[in-house]
Amino acid sequence: MAQKKSDRVVYDVKNLETLKSLIFMIDAYRIHHYEEIAWVDRAVDRGDLGWRFRYDWDEIRTILVDMAALPKSLLHLLKWANIQAYLKLIGLVMSTIMIGLVGISLFFFWGRQPGSLAWTTTILSYVAIPLIAVLIMSFAGPALIARKIYRELSNYRETHPEKFARYEPRLKETVQNLIDSLVHAIKKGKGKPSESPLGPDLLEEASSMYERFFDRIVLRRRKKKELKHYFDLFNIDYARITIVKKPTRLRRFYIVEPKP
Repeated sequence: MAQKKSDRVVYDVKNLETLKSLIFMIDAYRIHHYEEIAWVDRAVDRGDLGWRFRYDWDEIRTILVDMAALPKSLLHLLKWANIQAYLKLIGLVMSTIMIGLVGISLFFFWGRQPGSLAWTTTILSYVAIPLIAVLIMSFAGPALIARKIYRELSNYRETHPEKFARYEPRLKETVQNLIDSLVHAIKKGKGKPSESPLGPDLLEEASSMYERFFDRIVLRRRKKKELKHYFDLFNIDYARITIVKKPTRLRRFYIVEPKP
């Protein structure tokens, strides 16, 4: 059932990128796709989402924590989540080593230094196959682990629907309020995103570095960056959104745009 206009809440948001990340995160909880929420605590403390959301966050946070709490039968998934994080870190380290060795070899090649080039190519000949194998494992492994975790969590949620059904209306209402807040902020001209909502994080900073590197080479996602008000959703049963792209085999969520 849609909210009445008089019942809708609009937050005085200061950071649109934080707001879009929060919309996606809370919407993802509706399909039992759980993420850590510590970055939201930091954003709330900074005042990125306004004083009114600070008041509502305690209730919403309690719901999210309760939904993500694992029963004893699923505690082994924490071990898989840790393995997933380590594989991602190993992938970043190995790709850095690979890029470094290739870059040094090209430098010596263009600099016409055959002696130095010889030892770098020798090193590459010994480590190339192990590095490629580790890279494949570190990039394919996390996706396979994520699928395993998602499958086991989904099975648990389907057999215990009573634990989560009571939270569904409140989460949907919250996401709608956040979308309304985004539309309101855009109308007021708050179009420029400020700093990253996630705060300092080694993996995120390294990942962003590689994304910027490849963006410069192949101009990937240029169109999406130019249309800076796009954001992602798993569910589309909300008002004031326009679907831009539907899910694909590799991307399970929609890309949408707020509709004033």
